[in-house]
Amino acid sequence: MAQTVVGPFDTYVSKQMPANTTLLSGGLPAYADEGRVLKVNIFNIVGPITINQQNFNLTGPVCPTYTPTGQRVPANPLPNATANFSGSVSVTPENIPAAGTSVAASFSAKDNGYWTKCSQNVQVPYPQTVTVNFNIVSLKLLMATHSTSVCEGASTHVDITTKYPANGGTITYQSVNGRVNVSDLGNGFMMTYVSTGDDIIVCTLAAGNVAYKDSVKVKVGKLKFAQARYNYFCGVNDNIDLKSLLVPGSLQDNLAFTGSLNGGAEGPLAATINKNAYAAGDILTVKVKSTDNAACEATTELRFYTLDLVVPTVTVCDGAELPFSADINPRDNAIRVALLGTLAALKPTYTLAVPSLGNPLGNTTLKFTAFNATYNSKVENMIWYANIATECNNTSAYNLRIGGTINGKAVQSPIVAINADVNGGTCCNGSAGPTQTFVGEPTRFSRINPAAAGGGFEGYVSDWTPYRREMRATTTNIALATSQWRTPIQDEEDYHVGQITGVNGVLGALQYIRANVINAVNAGGPYIGATRAIANTLCWNAFVAAENAELARSAAMYVYPNAHRCAMERQAKAAVGIAFRFKMACAYPACP
Repeated sequence: MAQTVVGPFDTYVSKQMPANTTLLSGGLPAYADEGRVLKVNIFNIVGPITINQQNFNLTGPVCPTYTPTGQRVPANPLPNATANFSGSVSVTPENIPAAGTSVAASFSAKDNGYWTKCSQNVQVPYPQTVTVNFNIVSLKLLMATHSTSVCEGASTHVDITTKYPANGGTITYQSVNGRVNVSDLGNGFMMTYVSTGDDIIVCTLAAGNVAYKDSVKVKVGKLKFAQARYNYFCGVNDNIDLKSLLVPGSLQDNLAFTGSLNGGAEGPLAATINKNAYAAGDILTVKVKSTDNAACEATTELRFYTLDLVVPTVTVCDGAELPFSADINPRDNAIRVALLGTLAALKPTYTLAVPSLGNPLGNTTLKFTAFNATYNSKVENMIWYANIATECNNTSAYNLRIGGTINGKAVQSPIVAINADVNGGTCCNGSAGPTQTFVGEPTRFSRINPAAAGGGFEGYVSDWTPYRREMRATTTNIALATSQWRTPIQDEEDYHVGQITGVNGVLGALQYIRANVINAVNAGGPYIGATRAIANTLCWNAFVAAENAELARSAAMYVYPNAHRCAMERQAKAAVGIAFRFKMACAYPACP
């Protein structure tokens, strides 16, 4: 009896394909008995296998009609014939070995063939046995990760962790959505960016008629900040979403942010940070990486500023404009206008530094021009107010600041104190003084003076009528036309003009008295000279001296705190109603 041994060889199954469990299929040569009945015995079954006999087909020859010597064979020869036995070997689903393992299996098959003769020299083989040895290999493929990312400009590698069997089967990789290009690296695959979106890489280990698959989910996108630098106002309870700074189509999941503040050590950052955590001048270097793929990273810089108010001149005269501008701290003209433009409803606000005790205007309402394109503005008209009990203060302070909002959160500048000034030296003052006092000249003569020893001439005034007192006066007022003090000061000085010219009261009559000049000249005579000319000159000099003396006496009466000056000021202020800073107690405190 002949025996054939086949194997050992590998057959393949997959836990992922429990319905596809056929290990072997095909035919074995066998021989039928004289009744054309095929009998195949299966025995010595080893392993978790099942033999499935499907069919057989008698294909062997029948006895011929004539023998090789030309003799006729009987009409009904013995029906000896060969046959092909076909069947399959399978494993039940529950008996499939664990993925990544193998089990040895074998079986033997024997037919019932025998020797016989149809005629002389026609033979059939004797019975034979076939033994089949094989391994049931359960496929397994495991990738190093099942979730990763691919970003533009960087490749991503995924290695194979487990492949079973190590040297059998074929591995293929397929992008489901075509968002990456996939290259086989032998022990894994490499992906490069095609388009943004989600993708799945199906990894297939195929052997025989089964396969084992693993898959890798892939987030495909860019990882890049839209700008190399971002500028923000700090000191405001407002958040920065770092993910929102990435360009459209950037990865959003499995990202890790780190930061370095002002060149310090790098540390982890939350994806959302608050502007209150930073101060003016801080520079935060932000780095983002994909936790799935260290090759995907990007860097940007966040700079922080405070809102600032710049006032070139903080003290101006009452009624003057006070320019100011919005700015940022630290100063950076390259981004100033753009950063200020992120503020909504940017405008100035103010409060009084101390409560107001009143002023001529009756209010302390400052008006502002709107910010222009370069964020310059001004107070249109600074307003003085009394802020101490005496009401004698020169300056009045306001607390000025500017502010706007970001996402509804207030952003404000520091306060700057600005002042309205009414000091008499440069801002608010007036005066009134005579521009004309005496006009004309007295008529002078000389005559022989018989009483004089040795003779001579006497100079004298023969007619004082041409010489007369005609008072005229003018005013000055340095208060700005827009000052609340312009009119009150002018009213007072105009009243002083009336005092000087005699229109308002009699105080002016006490100065520049003509009679004092005449009396002084008369009292100084006689003016004796050797000649008429000398006598006339002596008389003229006496007149000039007398007039100058009267002018000096009168002018001295204006000197503060002369009683005459105080009387004139008191009368004028009362007449026009001067109050607050320029009332008597404040303007002339030394007057009785």
